[in-house]
Amino acid sequence: MNYKTFESRVSRCCSSMILLASTCIATAHATDAVQWSVEDGGNGHWYEVSSDISTWPAARDACVARGGMLACCETTAECNFLRGQYPAGTEIIFVGLFQDLSAPEYSEPSGGWKWLSGAPFDSSLWQPGEPNNYFDDERFGELEGPGRPPFLNDVIPGGTLRHFVEWSADCNNDGIVDYGQCRDGSLPDFNGNNIPDCCEQGTACVVGSYPVQWRIADGGNGHWYQRRSFTTSDVSFDTARVQAEHAGGTLASIHSQAENELVRRINRNQFRSYWLGAVQVDPNCSGTGCAWRWLTGEPWTFENWCCGGDTNVGNEDCLASSENGEWNSVPCIGGQGMGHYMVEWSDDCNNDGIVDYGQILNGQLADSDANGVPDACEGLQVPSQYPTIQAAIDAVGPRTSRVVQVAAGTYNESFALNGKDVTVRGAPRDATILDGVGLVR
Repeated sequence: MNYKTFESRVSRCCSSMILLASTCIATAHATDAVQWSVEDGGNGHWYEVSSDISTWPAARDACVARGGMLACCETTAECNFLRGQYPAGTEIIFVGLFQDLSAPEYSEPSGGWKWLSGAPFDSSLWQPGEPNNYFDDERFGELEGPGRPPFLNDVIPGGTLRHFVEWSADCNNDGIVDYGQCRDGSLPDFNGNNIPDCCEQGTACVVGSYPVQWRIADGGNGHWYQRRSFTTSDVSFDTARVQAEHAGGTLASIHSQAENELVRRINRNQFRSYWLGAVQVDPNCSGTGCAWRWLTGEPWTFENWCCGGDTNVGNEDCLASSENGEWNSVPCIGGQGMGHYMVEWSDDCNNDGIVDYGQILNGQLADSDANGVPDACEGLQVPSQYPTIQAAIDAVGPRTSRVVQVAAGTYNESFALNGKDVTVRGAPRDATILDGVGLVR
């Protein structure tokens, strides 16, 4: 690193290394991980720019904790690919290059440089005049961003920058990087560490369609999503809705482009269309959000229609997504190869701040009847927990199936289910339900 470079970077603070006692607050968000696809001449690995600013050793450890490594751009092509991922305003980012002071070939400034991946280091990747060990202890590598001299520069241990994460592992040797399979649910990763659970448990990895969490750390909502399919190629909206609810979830509702991209990725472009959880309530309404509603009752704040808008021709009152994530209004009876649906789980019945379904998948909560609802949350007790049957029904959220268990005694109470999936059981389970109104005696 030369003096002029050092001086200019300190003056820019947040886009630079922070040296000595200087401090700076990172405001940038992590970019979504991208794959350098084999089809594009890449290696199939996945890369992401961190949102945090840290030292090189801390960045290395953070990458390992996420199931990856500090990225190693081992060729000119790979370095150029990474340079193309720089967020706006970012000039330099840590990569997995370090100087091994114990190596037999170590010498200053250019001996002993290695990639964390173990790949040979190509010295032609240094930018002109580097490495120069300008501050006497420059033993880590950074990659210059677009518009700056290519490519690599040596920096001191105390410097702090953002960093590139790289995922390259293929633990089941199927020729596909595990990280992508964890992201789209083709391999299970219920503990969210970007390593397939089957590899951690030493069991056979079976490619399928497993639930995927949109993690809060990734800018998500903590909910879980899964593409499910019927054995037949065409089912109605109501059939899909009932199956989603019987699984403890609901047909997915979409509220942002990021969420829409998530469910598109989980679908993996394998199927033409899949049901989402919205119905049309006013076909004559032309304003955004007034014609359609989500089954969950959430506001209609986002839409991603194909072909410029809702193309309802009169009887297309249910919502589907195509393989590219664009929406279509379709007949609720199906008829267009609608054999697939996207389930979303969001309930937190025990109010611990964690979506129940993930805790079931991880074995933290029991679900002996496999209905997607923790056993501990299924029975709402009357009168020990709720004074009336109606009070218990009113406490049930819109996305779950629950049982109201009425203790032994004499009751004479009318109640309304209000569209909720609630079963009322007396002791001895003599509840009767008629047209949404029940009477327990």
